[in-house]
Amino acid sequence: MKHAIVRLTAILTLSASVILGGCHKAKVASTVPPPPPPDAPTASLTAGPQAIEKGQSTTLSWETTNAKDVSIEADGVTTETLGAVEAHGSMQVTPGDSTTYKLYAKAQVAQRQL
Repeated sequence: MKHAIVRLTAILTLSASVILGGCHKAKVASTVPPPPPPDAPTASLTAGPQAIEKGQSTTLSWETTNAKDVSIEADGVTTETLGAVEAHGSMQVTPGDSTTYKLYAKAQVAQRQL
């Protein structure tokens, strides 16, 4: 019997931006504090069961907070993008071989219009 091992990785991407409104030039007073940083995102990804026989299925479950643009990618014999997913959820997968699933979640962006 051949076993398939499921490996899990959570990857968080942080970014921030400032949007200038109205015109191309902006005057910023030195007394205007920058926007507070967004809360750090969190992410978890689990598989149950983690060891399966070839042809069997496992359920991936994930949870993120303070994140946007959440997606899952599978790295095994071939790289497969499972695509955009909700901030939390689960899906059943049937990997053909040992596969590493990666959860990608970008941080929410703090914005202030000047």
